[in-house]
Amino acid sequence: MRRSFDEQTLARFWAKVEKSDGCWEWAGARMPWGYGNFTANGRTIGAHRFSYEAFVGDLKPGMFVCHRCDNPRCVRPSHLFLGTCKDNVDDMLRKGRHVSRTGNESGSRRHPKRRPRGEEHKTAKLTAVKVQQIRRLRNEGATQHALAKTFGVSRGAILAVLSGRTWRHVS
Repeated sequence: MRRSFDEQTLARFWAKVEKSDGCWEWAGARMPWGYGNFTANGRTIGAHRFSYEAFVGDLKPGMFVCHRCDNPRCVRPSHLFLGTCKDNVDDMLRKGRHVSRTGNESGSRRHPKRRPRGEEHKTAKLTAVKVQQIRRLRNEGATQHALAKTFGVSRGAILAVLSGRTWRHVS
C-alpha cells in the first residue's frame, strides 16, 4: 500500500521534476552525491524515496530505494525498486559501477562524463591555457607564490596543478 500525501505536497514535488521520455530528473535541492532532497510532513527525505513512497508503496525499515537507471537524480517511479543494502551493492557490482578511490579505477577516470573537469567545473578559476602557462612559467623558474599572485589563485591551487592532483587531463 502506498502512502498518501496532500495535493499541496504533491504539487511542490512535481514542480521540481523535469520529465522526459527516460528519467524524470529532480531539479530541486540535492546532496553532493546527486540525490535530491524533499521535505514532506516535516521531514526531509530523498526525492527518490518520496517518489517511491507516494507512487509505488510503503518503505519498510532498513530498505533502500534503488535505481534501475543508475541516475541518482531520477525520481521516475518505474525506474525505482526496493532492495536491501546487499541488493543495492550487488546491483552496483553487477552493473560495473564500483570504483576504487584512486588510480585508473577512480570514478572520474571510469566515468569521465559524470564529473565536470577543468573549465566545465562550476568553481574553476583557471582555464586549460592558464594551466599550460603556469607549468611553462614554473619550468622557467617562477615561484609558486608569484604564480599564485599572477593567476589570482592560492599557492595550494598552484601546487595542485603542478603536482598533477588537478588538471591532469591538460598536457
